Amino acid sequence: MNVVILHQSIAADDLIGHDIRGMYQILNRRHQCYVYGDDVLQSDPDRLDKSSMLELLAHPENIVIYHHSRYWPEGESFLDQAKARIVIKYHGITPEWFFLGLCEDDYRQCCLGREQTGRLAHKDISLWMSDSNYYHQEMEHHFAGYRVVVPPFHPIDQWRQTRPDEETLKGLLENKQINLLSVGRVTPDKGHDFLVRIVKDYCARYGAEIMLNIIGKKDDALSPYHDHLDHLIDEFDLSDQIRFIGEVDEQMLLTFYLGCDCFISGSRYEGFGMRLIEAQNLYLPVIARRLSAVEETLGPGQIVLEDEPADYAKAIRRLADDKEYRTALTQTGCRNYQERFATAPIERLFVEALTVLTGIEL
Repeated sequence: MNVVILHQSIAADDLIGHDIRGMYQILNRRHQCYVYGDDVLQSDPDRLDKSSMLELLAHPENIVIYHHSRYWPEGESFLDQAKARIVIKYHGITPEWFFLGLCEDDYRQCCLGREQTGRLAHKDISLWMSDSNYYHQEMEHHFAGYRVVVPPFHPIDQWRQTRPDEETLKGLLENKQINLLSVGRVTPDKGHDFLVRIVKDYCARYGAEIMLNIIGKKDDALSPYHDHLDHLIDEFDLSDQIRFIGEVDEQMLLTFYLGCDCFISGSRYEGFGMRLIEAQNLYLPVIARRLSAVEETLGPGQIVLEDEPADYAKAIRRLADDKEYRTALTQTGCRNYQERFATAPIERLFVEALTVLTGIEL
């Protein structure tokens, strides 16, 4: 049995790239595994050319694992030609309405991607594998076949080999401010405008000794949204309490996780929430918004709130004042990570699903 993993772009440092790498390493132990995409930026997987890939897809005993996270018309055509058993790994498509009136290209790509999801579900699919139960339930309306939940593979367990930037870490730990951390692209679905309102409410109640550190890329195509955030910050006079850090490397990201007092998420759409479990693994308490897959990902006993900024401000203050509560929260969060999202439990779910499908030991 040969396995071919498909995705339009296979990068070394994004969520889907890590998921593909994890699958590849497991499957390649006993079987020949290959990857194919328009852009393959990882160095170690065996990359196929198109003709070789199509030749493998033509054999019924082989497996193709198609990662679906965006509109890829050529990828859909590959599946139409395939006689191999097809596995879809579904990473979700952001609802298009987040980008309506802001970025026509993102809006169009999300529309096309979500339409493509429906078409993929009606193909001859052997297994539909979703990142979360939230996505699993979404597919109940599309796909009636064999479905399982398998969280994405990730490099979090390897972070113990990374050392933080000592100067930056010292600055975060020694200042008197409460340091909040938000990580993710600065896009409308991530709810940064809601975080600004939380900081405003906190300052009004408890004073201005707080800093919201926002790590994430700004896309020039979404400049109207970024202008909206800047306007809010100026309107509420919060320029000294909010800073946009931009993209950072793994060392600096780890530094902020270790140096901040709380991870805060105002996201309106998280189909999984990788940043949430990164924080849990590093004993950073999380305050998050009860939308999409957030509560499912965080697990029981965590701070998940509705849409009232005052509730978030009060939760931030309690974490600062009640050390026992903070400790209990972070211990529960880390246990959630270890039991559900460390490499071993994800590998077990992945192997079980493919073994049921193939009857072959992986």
